[in-house]
Amino acid sequence: MKKLLFASLILLSACAKKEDDETPSQRSASFKIGSTVFTVEKPYIGIFNNNGTIYNTMTLTAADGSEVELKFTGSTPATYPLQSFSDALYTTSTGKQYNATSGSLTTSSYEIDGAVYKATGTFHFHAKAIAAPIDSLEITEGVFTNASNEL
Repeated sequence: MKKLLFASLILLSACAKKEDDETPSQRSASFKIGSTVFTVEKPYIGIFNNNGTIYNTMTLTAADGSEVELKFTGSTPATYPLQSFSDALYTTSTGKQYNATSGSLTTSSYEIDGAVYKATGTFHFHAKAIAAPIDSLEITEGVFTNASNEL
């Protein structure tokens, strides 16, 4: 009887330990402009569901305050074009805005769990400044992991 009780306690403690070891999904993102890497701790994806059509606005705020905003329609893994300010834009930490002129966003996974949405994928785009169109930049090596509408 003592052996059975002891074995049960070991089994219960092992199960409890396993649950404690589970970590929530990590959220992160990054992108490059030239040789500078910008990191994002909590990529956010805002969702608007219009009769089953999912409209996404992903906001990637870097540690320096600069921001990439990506907009796409859909809720499945796919590649979306980034060809204008309505698709993607980059705002510097000082507020200067660059609008996308070409590029793409690829979602490798898109999950819906109740009211929680998560997306993972990559992006890149060429952008021009609003005030001075000859001023342009290239966003490269963009990656986002578990961008979510969870706060």
